[in-house]
Amino acid sequence: MGLITSHVIYNDENVDWSIEDIFDVTKFDQLLGVTYSVSAKFIQTYLEKFEQTKLVVGINNESVQKAANGEINKATFKNMMINVLKSSSTKLFDQLDDKSRNKVINHQIELKVPSIGYEIHSKFYLLKNSETGATRTIIGSANLSQAAFDNSLNQFEEIFIFDDSPLYANLTKHFEQNIAPILTDYFPNELFKVVQEKQTDLDLQVNFAAQGDANQISGITVITEDDLDRIKSHDVLDRMEDVQGKIQLGLLDDDIASDIKDLPEEQFLERNKHKDETQLTETTYKIAKDVISPRSKTPQIVTPQTMKKKITQHLTVKVTNSVNEEVPQRPWLVRKDTMIDTVNGKSGLLVKDALNPDILVNFGHRASLDEIKNSFKNINHLLNNYQKYTVNYNDDYGSRIMETILYAFSAPFISVMRAHARSKEERNDIPQFLFLGGIAGSGKSSLLRILAKMTQVSTKTEDYINYNTILPRGVHNKKSQTITQLGNWLLESNVYPLLIDEIPGEFLAVQSMVRT
Repeated sequence: MGLITSHVIYNDENVDWSIEDIFDVTKFDQLLGVTYSVSAKFIQTYLEKFEQTKLVVGINNESVQKAANGEINKATFKNMMINVLKSSSTKLFDQLDDKSRNKVINHQIELKVPSIGYEIHSKFYLLKNSETGATRTIIGSANLSQAAFDNSLNQFEEIFIFDDSPLYANLTKHFEQNIAPILTDYFPNELFKVVQEKQTDLDLQVNFAAQGDANQISGITVITEDDLDRIKSHDVLDRMEDVQGKIQLGLLDDDIASDIKDLPEEQFLERNKHKDETQLTETTYKIAKDVISPRSKTPQIVTPQTMKKKITQHLTVKVTNSVNEEVPQRPWLVRKDTMIDTVNGKSGLLVKDALNPDILVNFGHRASLDEIKNSFKNINHLLNNYQKYTVNYNDDYGSRIMETILYAFSAPFISVMRAHARSKEERNDIPQFLFLGGIAGSGKSSLLRILAKMTQVSTKTEDYINYNTILPRGVHNKKSQTITQLGNWLLESNVYPLLIDEIPGEFLAVQSMVRT
């Protein structure tokens, strides 16, 4: 007996129903549905026969998984604009047959989407017989796709069906009161204008043609590239007018404008994200190649021993090559976000095992209140020494030393803190770099040396590095090679703070060096 992947329950009993049985047009003539996605083929095959159909297409966007409304505002704006620029709605309309197109034009088939600023993850379908009042409620995980109802596919779905249930009235009321107000049309208004103009032109051609040639004129509406550009430009304006209208109605906060304004400044982060995703995809392809034996006549998965040997190389921590064999070896500290467990005192930080460098072991623990107090006492002793031996010492000077120490200990988690920032301004308040400035003899190098001791994870590495000794004397193109090496270190998975002493003024002053 095969597995049942499409699990259909009707009035608490398992049933083996087809899509036609579930969306039964012989019993019901109206459909209201909320789904992630729907195809032209599904509409034409299963929904076209309903007298009235209204579908809300949530447009599934996996990137919107954050609680902050600001992130939802940005992600839904990007998602909406991408769909507009791809002409997704126009292409769906173009794929419909004449009957479905006419129903769309006559509003017998309506497709809606959530406005920018809202994401709908709900999935339910409400069927009704307009004459008898009979109802059917369908809830579950299935989208409006044939795959969701196909037991031959390894895709599990749960579908619950209730006839004449109080759920129908409950979900209908919920839709009308909470979902309907934030919806907007899926098909652009300009699309209908273009279709109407072309239909008028077609009718004129038929009337003008000789009666014998009229049948040779095609009834297909052809949407050209110029039409698409026209539709897209109007669609962008309509979407933004819809946002403005929702703000005026109090359905969206004014903050959405600020969130959209911040988007261009996130291009760099987005590019880096795509680079990471591309790298992960490439690694996936390599793993797919390695887990299948190349020698067997029919594809077979390799043995566990062979698999472990082959794929380990793809799953190691990212390490960049040094530009020169004499480049100092930095301390090695790795952060695994999935292993951060503050309840059980695990920092998520890992170091290489002293006996077996190929093994990573947990580093650090949750400090007790007494440990924290004693640490601050030691820092205060340090500040007292700075006060005794530093020229022109004041409280502001001391606060900078304290800030530097706290920053060094926060360094492994800077990216986590920035990722959880609630706004662009808050994220910008968490800098990725800290530069120490001061007159000669002010204790800058001493502070770096102290930081290296305080954050030490290994006695076999150079915890802080002098800029001029990153590469030895006599190396060709030493300046540019030094910049390249710094860039390589920043690209590693190593989260140990990069402590560099005596950075020259030209490092920040010369634009070409910064670009490199």
